[in-house]
Amino acid sequence: MSNNENLLGVIRTLYQWRKAIMGLCLVAGILSVVLSFSFLDDYFESTTIFYAASPDLAKPENIYGTSVNDMRIYGDEHDIDRLLTIAKSNEMADYLIQKYDLYNHYEIDPESKKAAFKVKRAFFKQYNVQKTKFDAIEMSVEDKDKKMAMDMVNDARNKMDEIAIRLIKQSQDLLIKNFEKDMQLRLKKIKTLGDTLSMNRKKYGVYNTETQSEMLATMMIKAESKLAANRAKLKMIQASPNANRDTIMNIRAAIAGTEVEVNNLDLALKKFNEGMSLVDVMAQEHEESSEQYSMDKEKYKQKKGAYNSVVSALHLVEPGGIPLDKSRPKRSIILLTTLIATFLFSSIGVLIIDAYRKIDWKEILNA
Repeated sequence: MSNNENLLGVIRTLYQWRKAIMGLCLVAGILSVVLSFSFLDDYFESTTIFYAASPDLAKPENIYGTSVNDMRIYGDEHDIDRLLTIAKSNEMADYLIQKYDLYNHYEIDPESKKAAFKVKRAFFKQYNVQKTKFDAIEMSVEDKDKKMAMDMVNDARNKMDEIAIRLIKQSQDLLIKNFEKDMQLRLKKIKTLGDTLSMNRKKYGVYNTETQSEMLATMMIKAESKLAANRAKLKMIQASPNANRDTIMNIRAAIAGTEVEVNNLDLALKKFNEGMSLVDVMAQEHEESSEQYSMDKEKYKQKKGAYNSVVSALHLVEPGGIPLDKSRPKRSIILLTTLIATFLFSSIGVLIIDAYRKIDWKEILNA
């Protein structure tokens, strides 16, 4: 009963002061409307939405269709984080500040002590980048000028794409330069191998192991057979009582010549056998190095082609457009908040006034 009486007392007090409370609310409401229209400028927000693209799109094997792995079209969390980092970087802020002369636009003296800090603080208050719940990236810019908000957000997106691609190109350029160095070393090795191989071919007389081996063996067999035949012929003639001296001398000369031929072939075979393995190994290494160099040249062309190709670090879903309505201030919310706050504080005020008005201060002071 006591609580009910207290509540009725509060309601009775508020009812008695209703005109004053309503008057205060009316005045506060009018003031909030006048002040919000007089001192709060209208801001317009332009938003662009896009997805991060996978770096796989810039790889040579994917561009030329030689990859055996599935190619990712959309980027993962790491790619999204990279784009968000670029979008919030100082390079991005400095680019937009310079291009749109934001010192003058935000009415900041560029010669002041903390001008750079102030202009970036003002810029980042009106510039926002975040990942959506659908893993897309949403970039928005607020400004008093509708068109400027649209231009800035689209330029910011394009600049972010440019920086991301530049980072990829820098990595590609480094790989290409290292690849060029490896190719130069391989080419130098091929030249050294070729010179050494040529020298050993001349030294051992090895040019074609299969053909030469068969040919030398055949020539040796023929020479030895010819030598044996001439020696047998000489014995037969010498055994004959009617042997012609000139014939015998001719056969001996033929035998001597054949012996020289056999000795020369024997030396050639020894040299050939001595150098055959070495030349074969070097020839095979030279051939493999040449084949690898040819493959590297093809890879190099692909890497250069990928480096020169036009790719994007994002998949655009929605470009920034001219905003149709202001983003702030929400004057209706400001008005409603002001009325509620005025009603609450004025109600508390009249309750306090009513409570202390019933106190006999003279009695308290006399006591």
